[in-house]
Amino acid sequence: MLNYASITNSGGRMLNEDCLKISCVSNRHCFVVCDGLGGHDSGNVASQIAANSFVDELYYCEDLSEYLLKAFDIAQKQVLLRQKENDANKEMKTTAVCLVTDEDTFQVGHVGDSRFYGFKNDGTYIRTLDHSMPQLLVQSNTITEAEIRKHPSRNMLLKAIGDESNEQLCDLSDHLPLSDFRAFLLCSDGFWELVDEDEMLFTLSQSSSPQEWLDKMSEIITGKANDISDNYSAIAIII
Repeated sequence: MLNYASITNSGGRMLNEDCLKISCVSNRHCFVVCDGLGGHDSGNVASQIAANSFVDELYYCEDLSEYLLKAFDIAQKQVLLRQKENDANKEMKTTAVCLVTDEDTFQVGHVGDSRFYGFKNDGTYIRTLDHSMPQLLVQSNTITEAEIRKHPSRNMLLKAIGDESNEQLCDLSDHLPLSDFRAFLLCSDGFWELVDEDEMLFTLSQSSSPQEWLDKMSEIITGKANDISDNYSAIAIII
C-alpha cells in the first residue's frame, strides 16, 4: 500500500512554475513533478502540459517502460507545438520526473534536475542523476556531490522537455521491487537544494506519515528562508 502527500510553494517568486500530478488507474500509480522554465506564460504552461501528458497516458499503460517513453514523447511533442503557437518561444521548457508503479514493481523516468529519491529498507538510498552542468562535473570528478547545491552553474540544464534534440530525451531506471524500499521522494530543485539527503533520512525516521515527513522537511526550508528564491515542490510516498 502506498501512502502519499504533496506540497508546492512559490517560494520567493510571484509565479509558481512547478506542477505536481498524482493519478491511480487500476493497480498502477503515477507520481510526477515538473519544474517549468522560461518565465511567465512559458514555464508554468510547459510544466502543466507535461504533467498532464503523464496522467492522460496512464489509462493506456500496459508496460511501465513503454508508458514512460510514450508519456515523455507526448509531453515533448506538445510543448514543442506550444512553442510554435507562442511565436516560437524556445525558452518554454520543463523538467520532469515520474514514478510509475504496478502491484509489485516500479520504474522512474526523468529529464532535467527534478529528482527521485528511493529510500531503502537497509537505510541507504538511490537517486536520479541530474541532467545539469554540476552533475556532469561530479561525474568527471571535478567537483564533489556536496558542491552541486551551491555551484554557480547549478541551473544550467543539459536536457529538458522543450529542447529539440536527436538524443534520447529521458533516462529510465530499471524495474525495481517495491518491497526493497520504505519511502520515495520526488522533488524539484528548489526543494532538494534546501533539504539535503541526511535531513531527508532523519526526518523520515521521525515521521509516521508522508504528510508529517513533508511538514518536517518544510520546516527545514522555512528555517533557511533567507535562501528561498525558487519555487519548491515535492511528493512524499511511504510504503
